[in-house]
Amino acid sequence: MSVLLVLLFLSLATVNINEGCIESERQALFMFKHDVTDGANRLSSWSLHHGHGDCCQWDGVVCDNVTAHVLELHLANPRPLLDDYGSDAENEATERSKLRDCWLNWQNLQVIKLSNNRLNGSIPSSMGTLQSIVSLHLQKNHLSGEIPLSLNNCTDLILLDAGENELHGSIPRWIGDSLRKLVVLSLRSNKFSGYIPDELCTIGSLQVLDLADNNIIGSIPRCVSKFRAMANFNGSMGTAISYVIGAGTFVATIVMKGQMLEYGTNLNLVRSIDLSNNKLSGEIPVEVTSLFELKTLNLSHNLLSGTIPDRIGELRSLESIDFSVNKFSGSIPESMSYLTFLSHLNLSFNNLSGVIPSSTQLQSFDSSCYEGNQLCGLPVPNMCPENGTIHGVGHGGGNDNENETDRFWFGLVVGFVISFWIVFGPLVFDKRWRSIYTLFGSQTNVENH
Repeated sequence: MSVLLVLLFLSLATVNINEGCIESERQALFMFKHDVTDGANRLSSWSLHHGHGDCCQWDGVVCDNVTAHVLELHLANPRPLLDDYGSDAENEATERSKLRDCWLNWQNLQVIKLSNNRLNGSIPSSMGTLQSIVSLHLQKNHLSGEIPLSLNNCTDLILLDAGENELHGSIPRWIGDSLRKLVVLSLRSNKFSGYIPDELCTIGSLQVLDLADNNIIGSIPRCVSKFRAMANFNGSMGTAISYVIGAGTFVATIVMKGQMLEYGTNLNLVRSIDLSNNKLSGEIPVEVTSLFELKTLNLSHNLLSGTIPDRIGELRSLESIDFSVNKFSGSIPESMSYLTFLSHLNLSFNNLSGVIPSSTQLQSFDSSCYEGNQLCGLPVPNMCPENGTIHGVGHGGGNDNENETDRFWFGLVVGFVISFWIVFGPLVFDKRWRSIYTLFGSQTNVENH
């Protein structure tokens, strides 16, 4: 009996495969194609003539091998549409490319990649019905409006990247309340305003938080210590993300060490916070120093003040720090010299002062990393005298030190020569003084005998 059941299951699976994709899902794909402008003909295979109309054989479409439901849409454009159309058609392409509210037809979707397609309009609220979605890529488009509340139903989301759009409003609090499985949250380069909600701190699985290039105000939440994945490395990101990474469909674009980099199978090693280019104020909360697995911390171009936390050196995994263009004061903590993995550092244009801590690491960076401060010691051209007063040194500080030494010895020699001629000059040029000296010398010899 068990053998018959297995054969029956296999026959049904074969029937499903032979029948191709679900008709309602195929029609929804046709609707999607109609709403976007495909100048490069990347969707040319989406027709009844390709693969006998089986949408599972269309480019960019991945289906379940058994149920034939559409699971993934890989429609990211590897280059901007401007390259496809040329500047004359740019406006037309932008006007026509919109996301229709048709996502109800793909209830099994797990991965959506729509980046770099010049899509405009708002994010469809029907995307909130995709309760199986784990990876949503919407970056590098012209999407506007607010993030729809309906996305709070997508509780299995692991990656949400809506960066480089024109989204506005405040960062929704419900992201922290509902999307508890997020590993990557990128909302960079939009028009978000308001504060960083404390609710984000409840996402213990978060490894990448990128809110750079917005209009966010207020302070950095002290609750960041709750980002457990940034504090401890357990080497496991859960079965869902392991599946997506294994399938090669999970790629995150992250700014690391000043460069935009893509991470796929090695994403589980990344821990990053980027809050740069906002209007954040206040001090760096000491709680940040509990994120021991953090590799990148970018707080540049804000209004942050106070001192750099003394315990910054406890973040031994840090590879990149950028605190430039803020209002930090005080000295560079001695503990920063303990960051042996640090390969990118920028502390320029603050109000820092004092001696740069001695370590091979901190001295290996270019002096431009420290410019715009009142710092002294290598690698900057400002000497640190014992009295602590910083003297500016011109270009080629080492040569100036040598010149000072040369001047010292020159002055010593000149002084000796002048003193010599003051004492012995009259003996050479004045006969009367020479006679007195001779008489004095003779009397001295007589007395000695």
